[in-house]
Amino acid sequence: MLFINPSKYKYHHQDFDIEFPEFPTLTPVLLNTKYEGFLKKLQGANSPRYFKLSRDWHVSIQLNEAKYDNNFISGTLVIPVFYGQSETRLDGASVPLPWLVSFLSFGLLRPLGIMLIASIVHDFAFQHGGLLYLKDNGEQDFQPLRRDLADKLFHDIIRTVNQMPVTAVMAWLAVRLGWFYVKYAGEPRGGKFPWIPLIVLIAVLLILAGLILLFGLKIIIASFAILYLLIFACLKLSPDLLE
Repeated sequence: MLFINPSKYKYHHQDFDIEFPEFPTLTPVLLNTKYEGFLKKLQGANSPRYFKLSRDWHVSIQLNEAKYDNNFISGTLVIPVFYGQSETRLDGASVPLPWLVSFLSFGLLRPLGIMLIASIVHDFAFQHGGLLYLKDNGEQDFQPLRRDLADKLFHDIIRTVNQMPVTAVMAWLAVRLGWFYVKYAGEPRGGKFPWIPLIVLIAVLLILAGLILLFGLKIIIASFAILYLLIFACLKLSPDLLE
């Protein structure tokens, strides 16, 4: 039987359990923009942030397989520094315009924010189209995973580790909408069509358009700015609201 260090970090939510002995250690892939002009630096600021694992990372997951279309996902996952002929590269919870989105979301949606644990598993699945499992004899076994199930796993890890269901849903909606433009294992789309996120996006856009037509663009922007400042002030006075 292969000996694995006892897990120090354990989390449980309903029928989903996740544990790992240590947090992953990452090394950033630096952007070469130090001597570039303003436009190049601005482009770099809007680029995804990539990271490398300093060493292999293990995380154990136990879940209700029925909620994953009876796909066998439970087990000890390995996120290796190298897999096959390629180095494992992670972009964390990648978002467009990371500095702006991080600002607007009060730091919730940022590459190495609260979604780090979920994003590492999710990134590996997106890079290779599945997950790597550690067997009892020490060997590693790769299992393909459907794209929409990888997105569901991303949601469930955030909900369980961070205990923030609203953030988990927002993150899930975002990655499901990535179906239209983000490749999975090098292939476009794949898995189930994201009907629910698409309907939510259309509904939000229609509501926003209706508010603009009803009150005018300037009033909507001013209202948003006032609401943002109020929330920001509340968080400054009570920082534990984000916990």
